[in-house]
Amino acid sequence: MATNVVKEMRDKGLITCEPYISEPHYLTIMGSFAYGVSSDTSDMDVYGFCIPPKDIVFPHTIGHIEGFGKQIKRFEVFQQHHIQFKEKEYDLAIYNIVKYYQLCMENNPNMIDSLFTPIYCVLHQSQMGEYTRQHRQDFLHKGSFHKLKGYAFSQIQKAKNKSFKTLFDFCRIHSIPMSEDFDEMRADWDRIDLRTDIKNKLLELYSLCVAGGKPNPKRVESIMKYGWDVKFGYHLIRLVDEAEQILVTGTLDLQRAREHMKAVRSGLISLEEAEKWFAEKEASLEKLYHESKMVPYAPDEEKIKRHLLNCLEMYYGTLERMEKENQTTVKDIVAILKRDGYA
Repeated sequence: MATNVVKEMRDKGLITCEPYISEPHYLTIMGSFAYGVSSDTSDMDVYGFCIPPKDIVFPHTIGHIEGFGKQIKRFEVFQQHHIQFKEKEYDLAIYNIVKYYQLCMENNPNMIDSLFTPIYCVLHQSQMGEYTRQHRQDFLHKGSFHKLKGYAFSQIQKAKNKSFKTLFDFCRIHSIPMSEDFDEMRADWDRIDLRTDIKNKLLELYSLCVAGGKPNPKRVESIMKYGWDVKFGYHLIRLVDEAEQILVTGTLDLQRAREHMKAVRSGLISLEEAEKWFAEKEASLEKLYHESKMVPYAPDEEKIKRHLLNCLEMYYGTLERMEKENQTTVKDIVAILKRDGYA
């Protein structure tokens, strides 16, 4: 059953946010659940948008001038991670509707995916949320190809990082204890008598693995089991498939490549096989990019802006009336500036 999990979390004191954030107009589950490859231990990634008070979206209505005087607090996104709720761990990302529309118009991969999740992933939507989903194909354009291809390339590069595997192979060769818990593994090294050169090499490899923070246990487990981080691999498949879908069909089915993604996550496809597949797809997609007529080369900004304004009018009331009311405000501002010698 659809539910506003953000409000429930706020009511239970699990998150602290402004009331308008806890009353979002669109909420959907993302991540592996939306892509059809989740497991019982998968986290719940929830994306959505809210509509802030009118003076945040249209600050000029309260006499605010960008860059002059005391600046008002802006709101773009509320994010919180690792929320324990109903026996699951949640990550939240609730956007200001304006920022959400902007990112979708730019075909940001995560944001555009959030509009094309299966309907059973939608936790909550108001009239404005439903309207936005109804017009989701208007956001798609060929610019998505470059973004999706770029993200896919980054997944390959991350998957090719050999630091973890080199460390584990080194441990196997020298019969050194291994563990998915790096702190525990290092403690084991201290308890055994190692040659100085071997210990120095271990510490060198260890430092490469933990650079930037403590290693993700799931990543470590994947590399120990399959020889590479298959999560990067399944995202590679997803991103390339989405690029192809947009160019061929003009829409998105987030679960079309589900079986291929599952095969990667199950370790049935090696890193070398994934690299070869990506190279072949990259060449065919370049050709398709130039030939496809399913989506425009660039976003139709005016059309998307109209959708945004329609949503804001549904919520605030007619914006034409607001503009008329604001004319007096602008005159007042000009008068104050003249009085104080700024105009």
